[in-house]
Amino acid sequence: MKLLSIIAEYNPFHNGHAYHLNISKEKSQCSHTMAIMSGSFLQRGEPALLDKWTRASISVKNGIDLVVELPYVFSCQSAEIFAYGSVITLDALNIVSTLSFGCENDSLSELSEIAKILIDEPPYYRELLKSYLNKGKSFPSARQLALGDFLNTTDHIITTPNNILAIEYLKWLYKFNSSIAPLPIQRVNVGYHDEKIVNNFVGATHIRNLLLKTMDIESVIDVVPDSTYKSLYLYGNQFNNLENYFSLIVGDLFKSSPDELKEFFDVSEGLENRILKSAYACKTMDELVNHIHTKRYTKTRIKRILINFLHSHKSADAKQIFKNYDYKPYLRVLAFNERGKEILKQIKLNSEIKIVTNLAKDYKDLDSFQRYSINKDVLSTNYYYLTTDINKINSDFIKKPEIIQI
Repeated sequence: MKLLSIIAEYNPFHNGHAYHLNISKEKSQCSHTMAIMSGSFLQRGEPALLDKWTRASISVKNGIDLVVELPYVFSCQSAEIFAYGSVITLDALNIVSTLSFGCENDSLSELSEIAKILIDEPPYYRELLKSYLNKGKSFPSARQLALGDFLNTTDHIITTPNNILAIEYLKWLYKFNSSIAPLPIQRVNVGYHDEKIVNNFVGATHIRNLLLKTMDIESVIDVVPDSTYKSLYLYGNQFNNLENYFSLIVGDLFKSSPDELKEFFDVSEGLENRILKSAYACKTMDELVNHIHTKRYTKTRIKRILINFLHSHKSADAKQIFKNYDYKPYLRVLAFNERGKEILKQIKLNSEIKIVTNLAKDYKDLDSFQRYSINKDVLSTNYYYLTTDINKINSDFIKKPEIIQI
């Protein structure tokens, strides 16, 4: 078996994803494919458009053999933590041959050079980074400028979301001394944030905006595979969005003090006071995010902070899982086909990782860090369905992985 892995959100699975999967299979010459996919809440600090089981099912119908969940404690975090959780899980399987990822620049040598700078952090680079942070730049902007100065280049290789993630994937592969081979695939036709359709390709952001604004499934029929279109149609316009959580978040903020808010992940430098003041001044989530964000704190970072607050994901817990590297990953299976069964069999033969297919039964076998993580997954799923389909609360204990016959 030669296994290709992809780290994804598939929110939703569109023609660009299908292209990336097909060209990755062709270039890697792998026989089997798996995706580690974000669950209910995503890296941008927003809920997924469709629930995780629906997105996993669509992915398998479009050529992925096995889909497993990236836990909430990684999926709704910075690129560094998102990549860490993904790579540490894939590396622990001991059977992954290739990790493929989309990016705007597919030069492995250039991406690797930057990844190694971020690992080693030479003194001059650290000085440059500190200087830009002291000037009030956000961390992503400060890092971009510091790297540009350090490398004496104006290249914008680290300004785009996919390149940033690609560099983080490489960083963790190198840190873990992983045997997994990286395979960068250049995006085609459109960029991540583009609001245009080119040759039936468009970014997922544009698709989500269309669906949430118009609720017209026909508006995306040409830019998604047939199985995605059918699933969107059957979903019944129960699409989720961040605005659904405004009252929940603000209600909790009303009960919080600045000292309590400071305990939550990524809240520092007086941001707690700005957040609490904004909670009383705003009437929508969009207003709240715009009111809080500054040059130093991007809108995406603010959204993640608010969602982490909603999930009671505090700094101390995050540091135990991420900073101390004591976390042992588990594998939460969402959907698979016959080849996916073969992958799971090989994982059992080659790895000690805990495979979770029945949470009610498997929970007792998890360690304390894993239980903390999966408890957040359960909470995340319940929050997801609280605003979309209350009858599906506690689905994590009820639903089993879907076996899809192709």
